[in-house]
Amino acid sequence: MRNVKVVIGMVIILFLAGCASSSPKPTFNINDRKIVRIGKSVYYIPKNTSYEKFPDKWWLKKYQSFGLKHCRMGDVLWRSYHTNKLVDAATKGGMTTEDEKLKYFFTMVGITKSGWMDCEHPLTPKEKAYHRKRIDRQLSNINAQLEYYQREKLIRALNKPIRHEVYHTGNVQHNVEVTGSVYHY
Repeated sequence: MRNVKVVIGMVIILFLAGCASSSPKPTFNINDRKIVRIGKSVYYIPKNTSYEKFPDKWWLKKYQSFGLKHCRMGDVLWRSYHTNKLVDAATKGGMTTEDEKLKYFFTMVGITKSGWMDCEHPLTPKEKAYHRKRIDRQLSNINAQLEYYQREKLIRALNKPIRHEVYHTGNVQHNVEVTGSVYHY
């Protein structure tokens, strides 16, 4: 029982030391997401994360024991890049003793409860259609903005006052009429 208290105390100190350090805070935002394709499945996971599919049922049960009860085969496990340091620190001893195994277990449970690790199911056809429409809307907005700016640029170029420039090449004088960026010889 004493060993468990020591391990829990070490995990809490490690976690608080990581949160209170003077290093820049991670830019992890669970709502800032991206679409990734793994094999034939499509997933909607947070940015700034590492991700992998569950290779077999043993790994699935292991992560379910950390608190990810809703995970199932075919899901993707994602983990914030920030947590890699915590996991490396927890596994530094090689997990040969019972204390090291407990330290790893409580670190993973803490990461799960803090929302830095979770799993995502593949997108359903309805969800894929929704995201496809959302992306198409974003692209059409971008295209409309580009067309607007290109039209404005052309109008500004055509409305510039005409100026005359003279160029000399050898003994020949060239009179050039400049309208915006269009040259008339």
